[in-house]
Amino acid sequence: MNSGKFSTAGSILAFMYLCGNIFLGLALWNSGNLNFLASLMLLIAFFLSAGFYSYLIYIPVFRPATFSAYLFLTYGFLMPGLYVARTGDFYWPSTALDPDLILEAAFLTLLSILFAILGNFITLRKKRAVYTISTDSRIRARQCLQTSNTQNWALILASLAVVGYISFLIAKFGLPIFIGTRQATSMYADLIGLNSTTFALTKTASQSLALGLLVLSTFLRYRSEIRTQGTKFAVVAALAANLVANNPLLVPRFWLVATLMAVLLCVFYRSFHRHRRSIYAVSPIAMFYLLPTLGSFNRLGTELDLSWNMMSPAELMSHGDLDGFQSMMNVVRLVDIDGLTFGGRIASALLFFVPRSIWNGKYQTTGAEAAEAAGYSFTSISMPLPGELYADGGVFALALGMFLTGWLLRELDSRYRAYLSDITKNQPSSLPMIAVLLAGFAPILLRGSLLAVVSGFLVACGLVVTWRTFTKLRVNL
Repeated sequence: MNSGKFSTAGSILAFMYLCGNIFLGLALWNSGNLNFLASLMLLIAFFLSAGFYSYLIYIPVFRPATFSAYLFLTYGFLMPGLYVARTGDFYWPSTALDPDLILEAAFLTLLSILFAILGNFITLRKKRAVYTISTDSRIRARQCLQTSNTQNWALILASLAVVGYISFLIAKFGLPIFIGTRQATSMYADLIGLNSTTFALTKTASQSLALGLLVLSTFLRYRSEIRTQGTKFAVVAALAANLVANNPLLVPRFWLVATLMAVLLCVFYRSFHRHRRSIYAVSPIAMFYLLPTLGSFNRLGTELDLSWNMMSPAELMSHGDLDGFQSMMNVVRLVDIDGLTFGGRIASALLFFVPRSIWNGKYQTTGAEAAEAAGYSFTSISMPLPGELYADGGVFALALGMFLTGWLLRELDSRYRAYLSDITKNQPSSLPMIAVLLAGFAPILLRGSLLAVVSGFLVACGLVVTWRTFTKLRVNL
């Protein structure tokens, strides 16, 4: 099928997907008979989000970050939410299972989807100015050479810094801090005297820098087509760093997804673009049948378990991994008890690097506090972005925040697409690479809790922005 314009095959696939989602929504509705009004609002939200997902299959425009976000929202948040609300098969024992809380959580969920979709369609900026090209080929060639030189040396510095940092951690703490299951690495950290905060920051920083370098090096070499010894060295360095810090069998699923998106969008972007409709269509199936198994390899025990453990879709929808709607119920209870925090939670997430010894008022993760308010015995719980926004500023903050989220997805997708132009290809820019990172991190950022997961995305973006800052210096190597 033609990936650059509307096609008959794409239209048929999108229509079939839309019909399939309608059938799926009705099947979820018939899975139980509880919470009629709340379930109806969740069904409407699911139809809206699934319809938008089908629209992404239909349109000829490549929007990878938006696809990634709505893959989670539709099939990882709304679909399980509708199922558990209708059946009452909630995973966590809780004091927040009151029908009124379920109804309010369903209303907030529907509102968040409405405003996120609006943000995807409404443009908030003026039309971008058209680029002009100098008619003097010698001037343009000299500008491109200078740009390539600055990108090259800045990339080498970034590669040395990342590899040096990971090497320093290995020399100081030993390789077992990276190589092992989640439980094994935690036990090793306890053995060498690392507290949980230092251990988490050490692991997250190395993972984020390695992934940021992977995006930076592969984007410049394969998207910008800067085929220099510097970019070759950076790609090799990035692969080595990720083999240690982000080994596919030893990282949580969201790191695996982020790495996969980085490779697809930077190295195999033409194939991804050409076959995007098929990829969009099969991704929900992979989400339910492949990712749960991949994520289970390193979750339990001190040794890697490569056994294939398949959960049924119904079992997975009522599992703790997809408990986003129950977390929305928890945050309603939390706000009822403690009130709104007026930006404190979002600020705590964005300023994750500030220690609590300096900032006494820094909040804990919203998911954990909401779980505690709901009477959970286990409080390491996620919190979807709509819940974070609601806890910080009520309905207004939720509506505004989700609208801006939809707008940001669209804006960064457009910056990624614009880089395909020969006019912009040799111009250093961090936004297309941040779009790649957002496409990879969108599911976990939307799943939350924000304070627990945003550091990985921001540190990786920080490496890209730092590289861009250095490219402004004019040095010839």
